[in-house]
Amino acid sequence: MDYRVIKLSSADIEDADPCDVFDAQLASALSEGAGGVALCLRPEMGACVELLDWLSTWRRTFSEQKSDLVIVADDPTQLQYLELSHPDEHLSYVASLEDLWRRFPAFRPTRVPGDRGPQPSQEPAAGRPTAQDAPVAPAAGLNTRETLKSSSRGPAPDPRPAPQGPAPPDLKMRDADTVKIAGEYACLGCGTTRMYAKGDRASNCANPECANPSSGWKLVFELF
Repeated sequence: MDYRVIKLSSADIEDADPCDVFDAQLASALSEGAGGVALCLRPEMGACVELLDWLSTWRRTFSEQKSDLVIVADDPTQLQYLELSHPDEHLSYVASLEDLWRRFPAFRPTRVPGDRGPQPSQEPAAGRPTAQDAPVAPAAGLNTRETLKSSSRGPAPDPRPAPQGPAPPDLKMRDADTVKIAGEYACLGCGTTRMYAKGDRASNCANPECANPSSGWKLVFELF
């Protein structure tokens, strides 16, 4: 999404009203679908109620278009006036372009003035492959195709079985037995499970399809 900075020089304005020139550029930015605009105020625009009303009108217009408007006021008087504006205006403003880039990274240009960019030692020479571009070299005696295939599959799975928790004791009980270990029990006749608390009295399986309701219960999961 396009985020742009609108900044006018004295030559851009000449004898025109800065607001009129800004109006045309702001409208153009919205028509082109800009995701956000940073508007750099001109000192000759002053600090007055008319300026605040003009900014508020454009702020609402940008909000209706789902776009962002940030005001850059490097003039101390204008900045102070914006700081004293009513909170209901919801104006976003910063004191400089550097502040804009820090607080709103989307507006940051690809190359910031003063940024020398990557040093020659950091940039690969034209046509020279980098370490990331270099092909994988197989070990001596190994088939190249098999080496590359195995490296693309990732590490081989661990053949050792996954560690298991402690198995429940081989505990069985029948009807009317007192439950000694709280947990989940499975019917020996059909496999239906139910929970028993310590001290409960075991009963026959209540599953109507159970082949042997009185076969008893086996502990399958112990509760602690």
